[in-house]
Amino acid sequence: MAIIILVIAALIASIVAWSRGRFDRRAFWIAAVLMLVAAGVNTVNQWPLLGMRLSTTEPVTTQVSLYLAGIPLTTMMSALLGGLLAGSSISSRRAHVQPGLTQKEL
Repeated sequence: MAIIILVIAALIASIVAWSRGRFDRRAFWIAAVLMLVAAGVNTVNQWPLLGMRLSTTEPVTTQVSLYLAGIPLTTMMSALLGGLLAGSSISSRRAHVQPGLTQKEL
């Protein structure tokens, strides 16, 4: 339960930072694309497991189509969430850098 509360709090803080303009778009796009690629690789990797979980009491086409319809939705939502968290965290990190540090020390 505590993890769910922390995730919701991080999501709310990220949305507030995004709406106030404290958001790094470059970090957002990098994180979102990386998560999309990772999800695509994971989908290909999990395909044999789907074949083992198919039920014989329901039509195979229905089961596979539901699986294929759910993948883009969950993939896009997780990529957007990861990008949102990355964009706001990088922006807040840059805002709280100690003065006097060089770029190499960051």
